[in-house]
Amino acid sequence: MRRSLKNKKVAMINSAKKSYLFIFLVLTLYFFNLLSSTKSNGGNIYDLLLKLTEFHPLFYFILPAFLIILMSLFSLGNVQNYLLIRFGTKRKWYHANLLWMAKTVTYFCLLLVAIMLLQSVFVLDFNNQWSNYSLNYYTYHTELLTKISPIFLTTMSVILLWLFLFFHGIFFYISYLLSGRLLFSIMIVFVFNILSIGVVLSHINQISTYLFYKHINIFQYTYDFSPVVGDYPFEIILYWVGLIFLFYVIGFFLIDKKDMYVGERK
Repeated sequence: MRRSLKNKKVAMINSAKKSYLFIFLVLTLYFFNLLSSTKSNGGNIYDLLLKLTEFHPLFYFILPAFLIILMSLFSLGNVQNYLLIRFGTKRKWYHANLLWMAKTVTYFCLLLVAIMLLQSVFVLDFNNQWSNYSLNYYTYHTELLTKISPIFLTTMSVILLWLFLFFHGIFFYISYLLSGRLLFSIMIVFVFNILSIGVVLSHINQISTYLFYKHINIFQYTYDFSPVVGDYPFEIILYWVGLIFLFYVIGFFLIDKKDMYVGERK
């Protein structure tokens, strides 16, 4: 009996490692495609990094990859059991999971940036200036590009990506607390994003104004909302901080009403 449980645990860990390797390979290949298009357009490293918050890479590759990683991590019951034993109260357990998730998001974002940097080191220009591609493509944002350096704008874009992924991590975690089912929780997040994408692409402005896509890409946001294009729109950061705080509060009070149950409910 003990041997079978040990074999099951080893199989789960090996399966998670295979998932991480698969995600790494898929992202590497996809980023190579982004690198090729950036190079052919005459862009530099900052043009490539700014693609992290564009619609197609974010919603069709980066977010699904992150959710798969979360599902793999939460499927390792030994981690949750450890946290459950170490932090006896429900809210300490809740905060420990959020901290663990924040670290996961940080490592994932650093991995994305590292892949792009390593692929571009001998291919793209790293000088802190806007490429001709950016100056010609973002004609509406000429004043913004004049006032803000590429390094600053790229750094803020990565911060936005971190906030976006961390919010979805909390969204997934609260769904998991309510349902106790990993796959169901992932599907809730996926379905919500699919509906959001449909609303945005359908140009239903009364709803899409408040949805994620309108608040993740700096150029898209300034085009839609900012009356002063030359200044960085720090309110876009406040949007995500507000959402994260709202879901944090929901989870904070919800955790007291849930059993400290680890694993898939039958």
